[in-house]
Order: sequence, then structure tokens, then C-alpha cells
Amino acid sequence: MPLGTEIAGGRVADMPKGTGAPGARTRTVGVVLITLVPAFLSSAAALLVFAGRSRSRPLIARATGAAAAVSLVVTVAHPSGAAGPGPGTVGTLEAVALLAVLVPTARHAPPPQAIAAGTLAHLAVTLWVLRAWSTDSVRGIVGACVFWSLMATGAAAGGVYLRVLDARRVSSVAEARRRQRLDLARDVHDFVAHDVSEMVAQAQTGRFLGSDDPGVALDALRRVEEAGLRALAAMDRTVHMLHDQQDGDSRQSVKGLDEVPELVRRFRESSAGRTELSLAPGLLDRVAREVSGTAYRIVVEALTNVRRHAPDADVTVTLDRSASALTVDVSNGAPAGRRQQRGDRAGGLGLPGLAERVASLGGSLTAGPCPGGGWQLAAELPLAGDRGTRRPPSPLPSVPERPSPDEQRPDDHGADQHWTDQHRPDPRPARRRPGEHPQCLPDGPRRPAGYPGRRRGRGRRRRG
Repeated sequence: MPLGTEIAGGRVADMPKGTGAPGARTRTVGVVLITLVPAFLSSAAALLVFAGRSRSRPLIARATGAAAAVSLVVTVAHPSGAAGPGPGTVGTLEAVALLAVLVPTARHAPPPQAIAAGTLAHLAVTLWVLRAWSTDSVRGIVGACVFWSLMATGAAAGGVYLRVLDARRVSSVAEARRRQRLDLARDVHDFVAHDVSEMVAQAQTGRFLGSDDPGVALDALRRVEEAGLRALAAMDRTVHMLHDQQDGDSRQSVKGLDEVPELVRRFRESSAGRTELSLAPGLLDRVAREVSGTAYRIVVEALTNVRRHAPDADVTVTLDRSASALTVDVSNGAPAGRRQQRGDRAGGLGLPGLAERVASLGGSLTAGPCPGGGWQLAAELPLAGDRGTRRPPSPLPSVPERPSPDEQRPDDHGADQHWTDQHRPDPRPARRRPGEHPQCLPDGPRRPAGYPGRRRGRGRRRRG
């Protein structure tokens, strides 16, 4: 009578005793060899996958598929109930090795190869017990197959779950890189456009005044050179940021509030109007880097727009802070002459980009004309302690060119006020008190950034 061993609720046949015939011995040796071969191949596949010598995804699927195919062939060709010594131990080792390689196969292999190799491995793990199980208990055979099938299903599900997590991580990294590239592109637009507009203003100054005073022309050329060098440095810095893989190093060159006085000084030297700067005491104390950089970009964008649209207007730059917020206000009076023309150039993207950036920090950005002429760009940025509630940025179209005061129709202000009542992104009242900014009246219409006044002849009049 053969000896029985209980495995997973069933009985595994052992080698019969008392068998001394040469044919029986030869048959037993063959059974032992074909029992050990799939176990050896499965263990070798597991070592190949987990040793880390080769992380090739197709190789993982091939190793798993080859080991599983050999296991299935041995299971089909194996004589029922004629296992060699210790069939339960050898078969369990083989099944565990196949389960181990099934997880990385489902996780890393290409989808077609993962499906093929995973299916073979699942069948091999499910059916290996047919080699060692005694044929007198059908219920035990079915129960053992179901048990190992559940084990294989769990291993495959674990690999698929890890595959989904990897895909989400790769997608999030790609999205983060895309946002960084967009931020860098906006930096190029803000900083380079500011320097280029200064170059244009200095070139025009030298052209108009150079004939009367050559010294003015030489000074204008010097400032054009300085602005061009700053623009080139900004573009070089952006390229280095794109190629820099270390996020911490790529953010060290971001300008902040400490650069605002120098920015205003350069603007004052190249502007025909009066430029005033008002900084609150202790403004730079404990201001987050993102908030400081955003405030600097707001001032850059505002001064760039002033130079484009009203180069001879008076400008007031005010930066103030409270216990919970930092406020930035840049206002200019009406230009003395007509607005500088820029040909057929389309509207810029600076204000909509700033609106998205400010909204991501939980702040608000407003821009609009004043009743007495001029323009105001104001922002409120929460400090580090008040950034828990972030509002998603509202979609903003491209910015049309802002009209000069003499190009606005009498009904523009009423239409702007009606538009503001319907689409104001931040319903909170302005923090400014009447009389603080003489250039821009406190009761003037305000609108979200990116929507200057309408220009005569543009757009279609709505019917009805």
C-alpha cells in the first residue's frame, strides 16, 4: 500500500514500497526527473527576475512563460499517482516560484506578453497538484485546484494593482513636468517681455532725442545693451531650468520681493513719468517663496503693460501686508498723449497666466480702468498660514489690447460694471480705503485680470 501525506486537505501519493523490478526503478527515476525539472526551471526564473541582473520587461515575460509551459507539459505527461519521493514538497516549491514571478510579470511586462505568460502561469499553478494527488478523491483534487487557483489570481491581481499605481505615478510626474514647463514659459514671457519693452522704449528715446543731444542717444544705447543682457540671462536661466533634474536647484534663481526696489529703479530711469514705490515695514519677513515670486511677477507684468500702453504716465507701486495676506497694487494715471501703437500684435498671455498662478495660491487678482483715466492691477496673496483653501483658476481667454481713454465709448464703463457684477472671481470687497490711491478712484469699476475694456470696432454686437 502506498504511503499517504495530507496536503491542503487531500492525500498525495508517495512512491510504492517493495518495488524492486528494474522496469519499476527506471520508471521511478524518470518520474523523479520530470518532477524536478519544472521546479528547477521555476526557481531559476524567479532568481532571474528578482536577482536584478536584467530588468528587461520582455525577458520577465519570457522566463515566466517558459517555466509555466514546461510545468504544464509535465503535468499533462505525468502518470497519475506515480510521483517520486516528496512530490508535495517539490510541487509546492514550484508553485511558489511561479507565484513569485507572476507578480512582476503582471506589473512590468508589456500587456500582450503579460496576458500570455500570466495565463500560462495561472494554469500551471492551478493544475500542478494533478501530478501528486491520488485519484481516489475527486473532491480533494477539485478543492486543491481551487485553492491554488485563488492563490494565482491573488498574485496576478497584486501585480495589476502595482501596475496601475506605477502608471498613475508616471502620469503625475509627467503632469508636474508639464506644469513646470508652463511656469517657465510664463517666466520667459514676463521677464523677457519686460526687458524687450524697455529696449524698445530706450531705442525710441534715442531716436527722438539723439539728434539734439548725442549724450542722450549714447545713454539710451547703454540701457538697451543692459536690458538685452538681462533678457539673454533670463532665457539662459530658463534653459538651464529645463535641463536641471534637481527640483531644489532649479528654484534657487526665482526672483522675489527683494528684487522689487531694483526693478522699480530701472523702470524709473527709463520712464518719462514719475514712479513711486511704497513698501510696508517688515514686508520680507516670513513670506513664502511662491508668494514672493508671484508678487514680483505681478509688478513686472504691471510695469510692462504701463510701458507698452502709457509710457509717460505716473506710476505708483504699493506693497503692503497684514497678518494674513500680502497686497500688491500697481496703478498708473492717464497718459499725456495717445497710447503707443503696437501694430497688429495680438493680445498677450501675461494676465491670464498670473490669474491662474494667483488663484492656485488661494488669492485674487483684479485689473481694470479707472473712471478718471489710467489703469490698476491689484492682487491679494494669502501668506503661508492661509493657503489651505485654494480656488481653481477661472478659464480666461487671450487678452485683447487695452484701449486708451480717448478710444472708450461713453457706455463702456456701464458695460464693464455689468460684466464685473456677473463674472467677478473674488466676491470679497477690496481692502483699499478711499483716498489711498489718488490715481485710481476707489469706486471705479473692477474686473478680473485678462479683460481690459473693449476696443472700438472689435467683436460682434449681440442680438436681442
